[in-house]
Amino acid sequence: MDPEDRQRAFTALQRLIRREAPFVPLYQQDIILARTTRVHWTPVVNGSLAMESAEVRA
Repeated sequence: MDPEDRQRAFTALQRLIRREAPFVPLYQQDIILARTTRVHWTPVVNGSLAMESAEVRA
C-alpha cells in the first residue's frame, strides 16, 4: 500500500474511532525499549519485565 494512502486510511480510522467512541481506554502501558549486547536477560512467559535475572556484561 502506498504510504500516503495508508496515512489517509489511518487518519480516517482515528476520526471514526474518536467520533463513535466504541471504547474508552482507561489504561495505557508505558513501553520503554532499548537495545544493547551488554545486557543478558531471558524474558518470562507471562510478558512481564521482571529484570531481576538480568546481567550486564562488559
